[in-house]
Amino acid sequence: MGGEFAALHAGLDAWRVRFGARYLRATAASAPISALALARARAWCRRRDAARGRVATRALFAALGGGGAVPGRVARAGGAGWGLFARRALRQGEALGEYSGVLVEGWRGGRFRPYLLRFPFPFRWAVDAGPAGNELRFVNHSSRAANLDRDFVFHDGLPRPLLIASRAIAAGEQLLLDYGPGYAFARPPLELTP
Repeated sequence: MGGEFAALHAGLDAWRVRFGARYLRATAASAPISALALARARAWCRRRDAARGRVATRALFAALGGGGAVPGRVARAGGAGWGLFARRALRQGEALGEYSGVLVEGWRGGRFRPYLLRFPFPFRWAVDAGPAGNELRFVNHSSRAANLDRDFVFHDGLPRPLLIASRAIAAGEQLLLDYGPGYAFARPPLELTP
């Protein structure tokens, strides 16, 4: 047991040295979030759960319980720096896991944050995987060749973003998400292909 812990700790230290960020399996709040904001996020997620259906919602919650095992590997992605590539074939609709990071507020304006993921409902907070996150922080942006979508559930008192395969993805294919028009305007677009 002690050897397993030492190996895990060494792996997490290597992650920090290699990528300049802490490894974080699940999203964490950087400061207390108002009860009203959380109630609104919970209500939005519950409406989304009802629209998605019970079976699909259970699959998303199962992905949260996966212990951070993302079916992808981080590797160089040409001119985009690092990218995430499918470790195995993925089915359409398969949840890859939680886009984890630190919930931050006050993210509007100021400098560009490439690892920031905003919620699709009125919420002053966003997930910033810059200082801490998991492998999903390396999913690159593409408005034309995206093969992932995002969805959200409310779990353990916080809204949680999950990334889902929008089509079948072959092993070795780069995982891409359309981060939205705000992302493309903040940085010159690189149109990547899977």
